[in-house]
Amino acid sequence: MPELFIIGRTISAFFGSISIYLTFVLGKKLYNFRVGILSALFFALTVGFIQASHFFTVDTMLIFFMLLTMMWATDIFQKKYFKYYILAGVSLGLALSVKLTGMILFLPLFIAHLLAERKFSCRSNLGKIFSKEFIGLSIITVSVYLFLNPYSVLDFKNYWGLDESVTVLGNFFSFYQNKAYDWNDWRFSYNGNVPYWYDINNVLFFGMGFALELVSGIGIIYSIKKREKSDKFLLAFVIPFFLIVGSWKVTTMRYILPLIPFVIILGARFLVDINSGARNKTIKYFSALTIILVSLSVSFYSLSYANIYSAPDTRIQASDWIYENVKPNSVIVLENQYHYTVPLGSNRGLVGVEKSKKPIYNEKILWEYTDNRDQEYIKNHIKDRLLGADYIIVSEWYYKNYTNRLASKLAPAQYNLYKDLFSEALGYRLIKTFDSNPNLLGKVIDEAQAELLFKVFDHPKIFIFKKS
Repeated sequence: MPELFIIGRTISAFFGSISIYLTFVLGKKLYNFRVGILSALFFALTVGFIQASHFFTVDTMLIFFMLLTMMWATDIFQKKYFKYYILAGVSLGLALSVKLTGMILFLPLFIAHLLAERKFSCRSNLGKIFSKEFIGLSIITVSVYLFLNPYSVLDFKNYWGLDESVTVLGNFFSFYQNKAYDWNDWRFSYNGNVPYWYDINNVLFFGMGFALELVSGIGIIYSIKKREKSDKFLLAFVIPFFLIVGSWKVTTMRYILPLIPFVIILGARFLVDINSGARNKTIKYFSALTIILVSLSVSFYSLSYANIYSAPDTRIQASDWIYENVKPNSVIVLENQYHYTVPLGSNRGLVGVEKSKKPIYNEKILWEYTDNRDQEYIKNHIKDRLLGADYIIVSEWYYKNYTNRLASKLAPAQYNLYKDLFSEALGYRLIKTFDSNPNLLGKVIDEAQAELLFKVFDHPKIFIFKKS
């Protein structure tokens, strides 16, 4: 299994690397060489993108095909050759095959088609909207998608159904449901988040850093004011994407990531325009200094984040510490068997570490079921799991999930467990923590308020409690 993860992560890094180049090409085509270079630099140093390129997920692949589609769409309104409609249709079909989020690209493609008609009139040229070029693009897109996703037709009911646990549309509409997520749902920690503001104040803030997010936001406003062809084209993706994805009750870094290269291009364009268009030397020097400071800020944040990979995973560190300091056959309570907790015994092989030949401890799994049991059952289950336990190992994922602002009402048994454990009311004391935050030159960046999945996948905080 570790070999499979390495292959998947290599593919992800490959598509991520090419996406940097496509960001340069798109910025250059839409504006100029300087915008392209600055956009590529900023995107390459974006923390959210660096993290995604380390993961065995499809997000960098989606970004690659979205950038490729927008690149061909740029050629559509700048040159209007039929071959670019074909290429855009193929790349859009590929993007849709990765994730249906790519469907939002239909709007900028349509805008690109309209922009190619330099003298568009609704009365005299209505037929140009549904010209053979755009119809051909749509047919190619659908054909590529169906070829790569045959079960969207062969198993139409299940593929397009509304069961959120097994279908694409079901999962999509679940983000709009008017109820709280249950305690055993991975989305539990997102209860109570304010749409749009959470994306701006948290997901994009930690994914891009304050300076880059601010410049990109100003770039959007600047483009709305300028309203050149390139602005209309990019905004036709940026605004609808944010309005749709930002409205979801759950927004992770992975969901918002496809927006980032495009807002970065708008931010870079703003900085370059101010610098190149300045007639006053003071403004020119100040704008150049701003570009340098933003670049340094983004570089510092990305290098700080990259430092978390210079040390072993916090879960591995905790596992090694246990083998060195905890007696064999001790009773250890773990929260789950695999993902967010400390790997002991055979589980070490799942995280790419050689399986230990040392004695395996007596492990008790706290959250070993996923169905939604009632609170009275959970309370008794917790007592049973803690009975006779010498150590309790807590992951940041569960701790923060069950101590958030709504947990006391929605999951009181879980909330009281962690509250009492950390206040040492259960007879256990905290003896060791393992944490890894972005750091560089002695400066540590606090991620305590970051979106939970942004942290727990690759550097969760681990707490070890011992019976007093």
